[in-house]
Amino acid sequence: MGSKKGSNGQIDGRTNVRTLIECLREIDDFGPFIDDGALNKSKLAKEAGLERGVMYTNQRIRNLVLPLVTRGLERQGILQPRVANPVDVIQRTARTSQLSGARIKQIQEQNESITAERDSLRKEVEELKRRLAKLGVVDEALYTSGRLPW
Repeated sequence: MGSKKGSNGQIDGRTNVRTLIECLREIDDFGPFIDDGALNKSKLAKEAGLERGVMYTNQRIRNLVLPLVTRGLERQGILQPRVANPVDVIQRTARTSQLSGARIKQIQEQNESITAERDSLRKEVEELKRRLAKLGVVDEALYTSGRLPW
């Protein structure tokens, strides 16, 4: 059920919950609504005449109705029970081998070398710019007077 112009979202939400619950009461066989061992919310919404997004955005449907339906279907044996306690995640620490440590040191040394070379090239470029500016003055003097300034 979509929101209409001027409608109240809370009222629409409650209406959607009631519509879904009424539809669930009328369903005798949940087999067509189960895909890959889980309740297919899209098919259920279509059966109830609701938009698919309502199953995900309506908090009462998402947090109350659907979990209750899922638990009921699990008790009836229609759905496979979910694992209550998932397997603990094993935390692994990143181990750096001596080889990677040596590679890191090599890269750091290479970086320092390149940085030093860059700095010396920058100084050289500045010196060349200064000399070029001086030659520009000489070139201008030669062009205007035909003589060198010294």
